[in-house]
Amino acid sequence: NYIFEFNVTSLVPEDDGNNTPAAPHRAQVYLPADYPRRPPFCRMLTPVFHPNIDPQKICIGDHWSAGESLPNLIVRIGEMLCYQSYNIKSPLNAKAAAWAEINANGLPLQQADLTAGL
Repeated sequence: NYIFEFNVTSLVPEDDGNNTPAAPHRAQVYLPADYPRRPPFCRMLTPVFHPNIDPQKICIGDHWSAGESLPNLIVRIGEMLCYQSYNIKSPLNAKAAAWAEINANGLPLQQADLTAGL
Protein backbone atom coordinates (compact mmCIF):
# COMPACT_ATOMS: atom_id res chain seq x y z
CA ASN A 1 0.00 0.00 0.00
CA TYR A 2 1.61 3.26 -1.18
CA ILE A 3 0.63 6.92 -1.02
CA PHE A 4 2.10 9.26 -3.62
CA GLU A 5 2.03 13.04 -3.80
CA PHE A 6 1.88 14.64 -7.23
CA ASN A 7 3.03 18.23 -7.58
CA VAL A 8 1.22 18.77 -10.88
CA THR A 9 -1.67 21.04 -11.78
CA SER A 10 -5.04 19.36 -12.00
CA LEU A 11 -8.62 20.50 -11.56
CA VAL A 12 -10.36 20.42 -8.19
CA PRO A 13 -14.17 20.50 -8.12
CA GLU A 14 -15.69 23.32 -6.09
CA ASP A 15 -19.06 23.35 -4.31
CA ASP A 16 -20.36 26.00 -6.73
CA GLY A 17 -19.87 23.68 -9.73
CA ASN A 18 -16.69 25.34 -10.96
CA ASN A 19 -13.27 23.67 -11.15
CA THR A 20 -10.10 25.30 -9.89
CA PRO A 21 -6.55 24.48 -11.06
CA ALA A 22 -4.57 23.34 -8.03
CA ALA A 23 -1.65 21.26 -6.77
CA PRO A 24 -0.52 19.07 -5.04
CA HIS A 25 -2.63 15.90 -5.14
CA ARG A 26 -2.34 12.59 -3.33
CA ALA A 27 -3.15 9.10 -4.56
CA GLN A 28 -3.18 5.66 -2.99
CA VAL A 29 -1.87 2.64 -4.91
CA TYR A 30 -2.55 -0.78 -3.41
CA LEU A 31 -0.76 -3.81 -4.86
CA PRO A 32 -2.76 -7.03 -4.35
CA ALA A 33 -1.01 -10.21 -3.20
CA ASP A 34 -1.08 -11.63 -6.74
CA TYR A 35 0.32 -8.46 -8.35
CA PRO A 36 1.30 -8.22 -11.22
CA ARG A 37 -1.22 -10.85 -12.36
CA ARG A 38 -3.97 -8.59 -11.06
CA PRO A 39 -3.76 -4.83 -11.54
CA PRO A 40 -3.14 -2.47 -8.66
CA PHE A 41 -6.06 -0.64 -7.09
CA CYS A 42 -5.62 3.12 -7.42
CA ARG A 43 -7.69 5.95 -5.95
CA MET A 44 -7.29 9.63 -5.25
CA LEU A 45 -7.08 10.84 -1.67
CA THR A 46 -7.65 14.43 -2.76
CA PRO A 47 -10.57 15.55 -4.95
CA VAL A 48 -9.90 15.76 -8.68
CA PHE A 49 -12.10 16.60 -11.69
CA HIS A 50 -11.02 14.20 -14.46
CA PRO A 51 -12.88 11.95 -16.95
CA ASN A 52 -11.09 8.80 -15.80
CA ILE A 53 -11.06 9.44 -12.06
CA ASP A 54 -13.94 9.24 -9.60
CA PRO A 55 -13.76 9.43 -5.80
CA GLN A 56 -13.35 5.65 -5.47
CA LYS A 57 -11.13 4.74 -8.42
CA ILE A 58 -8.54 5.82 -10.96
CA CYS A 59 -9.18 4.00 -14.24
CA ILE A 60 -5.87 2.41 -15.21
CA GLY A 61 -7.44 -0.58 -16.99
CA ASP A 62 -7.41 0.84 -20.51
CA HIS A 63 -3.61 0.78 -20.64
CA TRP A 64 -2.40 -1.38 -17.72
CA SER A 65 -0.47 -4.57 -18.38
CA ALA A 66 1.32 -7.00 -16.07
CA GLY A 67 4.65 -5.80 -17.47
CA GLU A 68 4.13 -2.17 -16.44
CA SER A 69 6.43 -1.10 -13.63
CA LEU A 70 5.17 0.75 -10.57
CA PRO A 71 7.21 3.89 -11.47
CA ASN A 72 5.64 3.95 -14.95
CA LEU A 73 2.17 3.60 -13.43
CA ILE A 74 2.85 6.54 -11.13
CA VAL A 75 4.04 8.66 -14.07
CA ARG A 76 0.88 7.72 -15.96
CA ILE A 77 -1.31 8.83 -13.05
CA GLY A 78 0.59 12.14 -12.96
CA GLU A 79 0.01 12.56 -16.70
CA MET A 80 -3.68 11.90 -16.16
CA LEU A 81 -3.88 14.48 -13.39
CA CYS A 82 -2.54 17.29 -15.59
CA TYR A 83 -4.64 16.15 -18.58
CA GLN A 84 -1.71 14.96 -20.66
CA SER A 85 -3.66 11.70 -20.77
CA TYR A 86 -7.43 11.19 -20.67
CA ASN A 87 -10.09 9.09 -22.37
CA ILE A 88 -13.48 10.67 -22.97
CA LYS A 89 -14.80 7.52 -24.69
CA SER A 90 -14.83 5.44 -21.48
CA PRO A 91 -15.27 7.91 -18.61
CA LEU A 92 -15.79 7.33 -14.91
CA ASN A 93 -16.88 10.97 -14.68
CA ALA A 94 -19.18 11.89 -17.58
CA LYS A 95 -19.31 15.57 -16.55
CA ALA A 96 -15.50 15.80 -16.67
CA ALA A 97 -15.45 14.00 -20.04
CA ALA A 98 -17.89 16.53 -21.49
CA TRP A 99 -15.79 19.37 -20.06
CA ALA A 100 -12.57 17.90 -21.52
CA GLU A 101 -14.15 17.53 -24.94
CA ILE A 102 -15.32 21.18 -24.95
CA ASN A 103 -12.00 22.47 -23.58
CA ALA A 104 -9.60 20.22 -25.52
CA ASN A 105 -7.80 23.25 -27.02
CA GLY A 106 -6.70 24.33 -23.52
CA LEU A 107 -5.29 20.95 -22.54
CA PRO A 108 -3.00 19.75 -21.08
CA LEU A 109 -3.16 21.90 -17.98
CA GLN A 110 0.58 21.46 -17.47
CA GLN A 111 3.17 20.38 -20.02
CA ALA A 112 5.91 18.53 -18.18
CA ASP A 113 8.12 15.50 -18.68
CA LEU A 114 7.06 13.41 -15.70
CA THR A 115 9.49 10.63 -16.61
CA ALA A 116 12.56 12.63 -15.53
CA GLY A 117 14.42 10.70 -12.87
CA LEU A 118 13.08 7.26 -13.74
